[in-house]
Amino acid sequence: DSLEQQLLFEIVSHEKPELQDKLNQLMVSLSSDQKELTTVENDILNILSNSTAEEIVSNDELIVVLGRSKNLHISLSKRIDETESTSTEIRDTKEGYRMLAKRGAILFNVISSLSSINPMYTYSHQYLITLFNSKLMSKSDNKNIALRQRINTLLNEITKTFYLSI
Repeated sequence: DSLEQQLLFEIVSHEKPELQDKLNQLMVSLSSDQKELTTVENDILNILSNSTAEEIVSNDELIVVLGRSKNLHISLSKRIDETESTSTEIRDTKEGYRMLAKRGAILFNVISSLSSINPMYTYSHQYLITLFNSKLMSKSDNKNIALRQRINTLLNEITKTFYLSI
């Protein structure tokens, strides 16, 4: 469900913003490394195409560029591993908050269906997201409690807020 995924993103962005920031920085670094690696590979091909067989063995520029290529591959490999690790951590964090996102999605769907009873009960998607996020932010001082207890507190608060606001 895309609404549930959107709420999971909202929750994790609020509860663990450092994870998303880390992933974003890693993605930028990966992109930069891949561009540099492409440039180095093009330099290697250029040197090889402009050299004779005898010159290749003694070409100091080629040796330096090959060394740079090797170091970039090592760096890229480490960043890929770190990106996979961070992605796994984000996925695990999302799973921990899935129950909260499901409740939010159910509340959204129930509230959306109220408009079929009376048009007065028509609410924008953005309003409901803002309402949801307001409870995440108002309870941000409780982030250090156990995850299960935090989720239960947020479940109750979000349900109560939606009930009182609608």
